[in-house]
Amino acid sequence: MVRCVSLLEAEALILRKCKRCPLKIIADILLISRKNVKKTHIMYGANLSYALLNKYLNKISNAGLINRSPEGYYKITDKGIAFLDTYSFYIKEKGRMEKKMVALDDKKRSLQRLLNTHSQK
Repeated sequence: MVRCVSLLEAEALILRKCKRCPLKIIADILLISRKNVKKTHIMYGANLSYALLNKYLNKISNAGLINRSPEGYYKITDKGIAFLDTYSFYIKEKGRMEKKMVALDDKKRSLQRLLNTHSQK
């Protein structure tokens, strides 16, 4: 069973945590497509060129994360919502791990200072 987070929570996490990596771009597109939207709306909302937008829309459409209606509107699927949920969890965990790494690096520097202090005596 997939753990659910609200789309607003997912959006907040996604928008603040990651640079413009491919996963971030996909998440942006999916967040924008929570309502029926046209391709140009996604393009401007995700700040993508037309060529890049088409590349990502093809990729996520083929993966079943987004659907295109006969009228040309795009909307996120249940699988797309699950992607956002998993991506949100990933971003949270990555942030926690980065904080732990900073703390470990601080401990390592403390150990190195202790070694340097001891050898100077």
